[in-house]
Amino acid sequence: MKKTVQAMILVVLLSVLSAVQADTTGYGYVSGDHQGTLSRAYEAVVVSKSVTIRSKASYSGSSLGSASNGDVLTVLDDSDRTWVYVRAKLKNKTVEGWVLRSYIVVQPLSLTLRKSNTPAYSAPTKASKLVGSLPAYTRLEVLGTYDQYYVVSLRQASAFIAMGTDVWTSWDVENLFAAASGAAVTTKKTKTRSGPGESWAEGPSVAAGTELTISWEEDGWIPALYDDQLVYLDSDDVRILQPVRTKSASPSSGGARQEDTVNGQTITLPAGDGVTLVYWAQEDPYGSEPRTSGTLSLTQAAEQAVRVLCQRYGISRRDLKGYDLRYSFHSSAYRAYGSRDPYWVIYFWGGDEEGVVWMAAVNAANGTVFEASGPDDGNG
Repeated sequence: MKKTVQAMILVVLLSVLSAVQADTTGYGYVSGDHQGTLSRAYEAVVVSKSVTIRSKASYSGSSLGSASNGDVLTVLDDSDRTWVYVRAKLKNKTVEGWVLRSYIVVQPLSLTLRKSNTPAYSAPTKASKLVGSLPAYTRLEVLGTYDQYYVVSLRQASAFIAMGTDVWTSWDVENLFAAASGAAVTTKKTKTRSGPGESWAEGPSVAAGTELTISWEEDGWIPALYDDQLVYLDSDDVRILQPVRTKSASPSSGGARQEDTVNGQTITLPAGDGVTLVYWAQEDPYGSEPRTSGTLSLTQAAEQAVRVLCQRYGISRRDLKGYDLRYSFHSSAYRAYGSRDPYWVIYFWGGDEEGVVWMAAVNAANGTVFEASGPDDGNG
């Protein structure tokens, strides 16, 4: 009964929040659809207790089966506002049919917690009831964002995680392993763990002979990317095919949070299908202040800027290819954009004739994009 009530609460919350239009300041509710990495572009995750797969986009459609909480579905048609056409691998068959959008999140962002005892709240305020104190390496699917909080799927219900929480996003994980570029193969069927040790929760089993992208060994355990997830394998169960190139961005040292704000540095962001966006980053000649400790790096700020610009203006990452990137960091009391925290301003520069084509202001404390503009907004 309790689980049924929790699932009902989640569905009601999703249906209400999905009807709220995100405002241009970056506050209020923003849907979690299409926030994840491009490797998840054709995926959806079930966030209710279960969802019925129907033969047509209607409650009158016959049931083809049901998918459970956490199941990953392949998205075949995402054009309808109420229903999504998917392919699902069930226990004894594969079916294609329609599911209610409010029961799933399409191309979701995921969070992997980096510290234990991370608080999860029942509402978007730290004064609300604590519904969980979560261990490190817990993976959460993001249903959306509300003000300065992630709305996440937790135990078949919803919970709120503060954006200042120390996490790896799925973008961070993808960038982390792209930087590592190590490879290993499993020597036998082996169970993965959510963290470096037998005490961490079990993850998916990996068949013998599976090649994996790996990161740096931690206490006899090797972080690897498997099914777009960060997992850990016992180093005795794998054979190294290609050592990692560098340790500057290892999980223990903070992944993508490495210092990268040197003026004139090249930064690289993923664009999917093996394509990357490479930018020559230069400091805005009109002024910038020294970056303060504990804030987003330039690469992280640029990633957030690209993600929100693509979502808000309906463009792809590849549409932002070929521009120069300029930036400024602001930490003084004066807030040109009304931010109370330090912030980055990221510009995509088209040269002297075009000037600034795209711009986003990114809160350096939590990654919120609170101002954005494009070519039709009068930039240039």
